[in-house]
Amino acid sequence: MLGGFLLLANVIGELGSVVFIPIAFIMFRFSTKETLALSNTTIFASTVTRLLAESIWIKHPTNATKTVIDYSLTSIMTPIVLVGAYAGALVGIMFPQMALTLVLTVALLAILILTISKGVRLYKNDRIQNELVAQKE
Repeated sequence: MLGGFLLLANVIGELGSVVFIPIAFIMFRFSTKETLALSNTTIFASTVTRLLAESIWIKHPTNATKTVIDYSLTSIMTPIVLVGAYAGALVGIMFPQMALTLVLTVALLAILILTISKGVRLYKNDRIQNELVAQKE
């Protein structure tokens, strides 16, 4: 059953953590630290899988000699991500579980609200564009 939820989190992508973390926390009675570690492991495994299965082989749409991955961008972002992961590991060690749960809940709610508002905004824009196209015809 846990494997199915891990697969679901991988398929959902960015929102996988919003779905997976509460499920692991509530249904499987994992602690906050265990849930965060499992979530990070899921993200790492899905990233490696996607890299090996897809990203290496897909070519750039305008330049057939390049892959779809922009390595200049990854060389800029990787140090920032590593510093963030290190800081997150230190925060996870220093703060008690209740504080981590509170911060995680607020962060997940903020992500959920931002995603829903963006989805509604995109839906409204798409509906307006479809109405304009229908009026022109």
